[in-house]
Amino acid sequence: MSDAALRFAALLDRLAPPRLALAVSGGPDSLALLDLAEAWAAPRQVPLAVLTVDHGLRPAAAGEAAAVEALALAQGHRAAILHWQGEKPAGDLAAAARAARYTLLTDWCRRHGFGHLATAHSLDDQAETLLMRLHRGSGLDGLAAIEAVTERDGIVLLRPLLETTKAALCARVAARGWAAVDDPSNRDPARLRSRVRAMIAALDLDSGRLAETARRLARDRAVIDGLVADLAAAAVGFDGWGNATVDRAALATAPPPVAERLLGRLVAGLGGAAFPPRHQRTERLLARLCGDSRLVATLGGCRIALNRGGTRVDIGREAAAVAPPLALAAGGEGVWDGRFRVAAGPQAVEIGALGALVPAGLPRLPHWRRAALPAIFRDGTLVAVPLMAVGDQDAARLSWLEPRLSSMSRAQPVVYRPARLI
Repeated sequence: MSDAALRFAALLDRLAPPRLALAVSGGPDSLALLDLAEAWAAPRQVPLAVLTVDHGLRPAAAGEAAAVEALALAQGHRAAILHWQGEKPAGDLAAAARAARYTLLTDWCRRHGFGHLATAHSLDDQAETLLMRLHRGSGLDGLAAIEAVTERDGIVLLRPLLETTKAALCARVAARGWAAVDDPSNRDPARLRSRVRAMIAALDLDSGRLAETARRLARDRAVIDGLVADLAAAAVGFDGWGNATVDRAALATAPPPVAERLLGRLVAGLGGAAFPPRHQRTERLLARLCGDSRLVATLGGCRIALNRGGTRVDIGREAAAVAPPLALAAGGEGVWDGRFRVAAGPQAVEIGALGALVPAGLPRLPHWRRAALPAIFRDGTLVAVPLMAVGDQDAARLSWLEPRLSSMSRAQPVVYRPARLI
């Protein structure tokens, strides 16, 4: 058994997923992922699902996706092509495509009962990511680069090829006799990753050493994560409907790298973002919180303010930044605003922000908190505010993706019970 197969099996056996979804684009890395997954899954009788995303950005993409689907079906696996619909943004298209891809993949996994999704990030990707984040001025969290196991919207993301070179993966695919897709965008000089890849080759940099640097930084990050967790346990509380409070004195006396990380991860989780704000922004926010007794600020889609006595920092969703309504068919599921997992009841519904509506029975709340509350609508009519136990509680079931105050920004969902105001 090859080193790649041994590492793959070690990670998958530790997690023991009952079924496994694979993100397969048709490139050599992802085809190698499929090959290794087959070798691991067959003796363990673990079902595989092969998912490929057609972003609709290249004419050849539809044919490439169809070829991946045909290969997966021929191998006896479940397969699906996922399409990125709607208008494409003019700026930072690569980042938007990546976000859309993960949303499509995790949504499919959730709908079909697959709790684990594997991607084909390799050692070369690890090295490239380190240099890209260094170029962008990332701190320790960013430079520690890609993790082998993370979580996104309730799905466990696995990257079992991070210690395997792209050359080894290409050789494995060639030995299998599979034809890999050659995506010309991987050589587009307009993309930073393409330029970094070319620079590594031109300077003959050792990708293995770069990846080892990322692993060492990840080890150091784990130590700081422990300090962040300790600060969170001592200083952070949640109010029951998606807001946090932080003890200002504990925040001000903590080492700045620890306090800044705590703030950034709270903002990411409460604002529905996959990643914390840039380090420079949380650094400025911490300085203002420590020096301004009447601060009201916004960051990452959150409203951050000190209470009247200046002893507590209140953080909650900024009403003006919430996502548009999400339509769900009867019994359908989805994630709204990056913060709430929603399961519709026996009828189709929409979930959106409560806004300026003040339904009967709603407890008194500050406008900014009330306006950002998730509300359930049917045919344009408000039918429930689940977090406040107002209206038809069978219209939809809500759970909150509570912030995980470690290097991964999201935690397991917290199912709401009717809130009580104290």
